[in-house]
Amino acid sequence: MRKKFKLLALILICITALTACGQEKAPTRIQTAETGEDMKAAAATWYMLITEAMSQDNVDAFNNFTANEADNWADTFAQKYEMTDGVYIRVEPKVVAGGYESYQKALEQLGSDVAPTELDEFGYPVVVIDQKNPKEAIATIPIKGSLRTGNMEIIFDRDLNITHINTNVDLTLSESMSKAGTNTLIGMGTVFVMLIVISFIIRAMGIIPKLQSMSHNKEESVDNAISGIIEREESGSDDTVDDGELIAVIAAAIAAAEGSSPASASGEGGFTVRSIRRIR
Repeated sequence: MRKKFKLLALILICITALTACGQEKAPTRIQTAETGEDMKAAAATWYMLITEAMSQDNVDAFNNFTANEADNWADTFAQKYEMTDGVYIRVEPKVVAGGYESYQKALEQLGSDVAPTELDEFGYPVVVIDQKNPKEAIATIPIKGSLRTGNMEIIFDRDLNITHINTNVDLTLSESMSKAGTNTLIGMGTVFVMLIVISFIIRAMGIIPKLQSMSHNKEESVDNAISGIIEREESGSDDTVDDGELIAVIAAAIAAAEGSSPASASGEGGFTVRSIRRIR
């Protein structure tokens, strides 16, 4: 009976696994064909606005917007460019400003006469959309200039908000290798510096116990000298040890504790013990 239950459970597990493998996940909002066409239209519109209608004055104004002004501008622009089926594609002013600044920097390498590589039948730039990621979609517009080629990327999140607008410049193979080599050298240099710092820390950890041991030895020598003096006093050996000897011993003990030296016979030095008063 128990074997039958095990066999039945195994069959149910296999059926469940096969059913799960056979099911395909439903596409998210940004993965549908209709939304893809909307994103293509929005990307083409923003390419034309950034490359033709934007100016540095607009960018400065966008960067100085307050939070309320930015929200109002984004809402107004989204309603103005409503897509099919009531879809609104929203973009923040700072994203537009960042896209314009990225495009201006890329112009230095692209050269003059920058234009889309290909136009559609209506004269709009051809947009390639990547909708594989369920969390974001990337619209790419290939461009070319007198010096180099490149592309403008417009990234949409799952709620159809434009989050980034970037202009990228295509590098030659030698430039790509050079950039990769530079990054490798920077990484290796950083690791080398960190290893040096770690070695210094390890060495310092070895020096600290030695310093503590030296300090402890000094304290022991002072304690031994003072205890010796006390033992002599208590043993009644003051007849054989005069004040001069006691002064010399105490001065040496104090000097060892303070890291200085007692006064010399000529009067030069750190300190002088004048006399000792005995208390019985």
